[in-house]
Amino acid sequence: LEYQAYIKSGSNRSVIFVSIMSGAYPLFYDILSILGKNFHAQDEISSNMLFTKLGEKYGASVDSTIGFNSAIKMIVEAGFIKRPRIGYYTMVKQSNISDFAKALYKEAFLLNNPNYSRTDNVETNPYFEFIK
Repeated sequence: LEYQAYIKSGSNRSVIFVSIMSGAYPLFYDILSILGKNFHAQDEISSNMLFTKLGEKYGASVDSTIGFNSAIKMIVEAGFIKRPRIGYYTMVKQSNISDFAKALYKEAFLLNNPNYSRTDNVETNPYFEFIK
């Protein structure tokens, strides 16, 4: 029941969706981490830079490009990033997020980083740039 109440709020719904996708798909997590790291330093990121960084880890094949594009579309639809013009993205800071949604977001981080524990201060990681 707690989940149902939080999913009705727009910002909570976005964070919950992204958390579930990040926990289930490492590619989704990696995209958010790369975006967070680069948005910390600049306001706009090119898709070429993002795909180059992802290609370093996943390789540059047709299948990986399809996966990258699908994940990026979902992140845009979730409202975490905007595409002001073709080939460029800007960050959308999430606000009014419940403790429940923040905890779920942190759990997704921990699933992708098993060397950390729930007691570690992980909120300084670039993955958390969207919900600061």
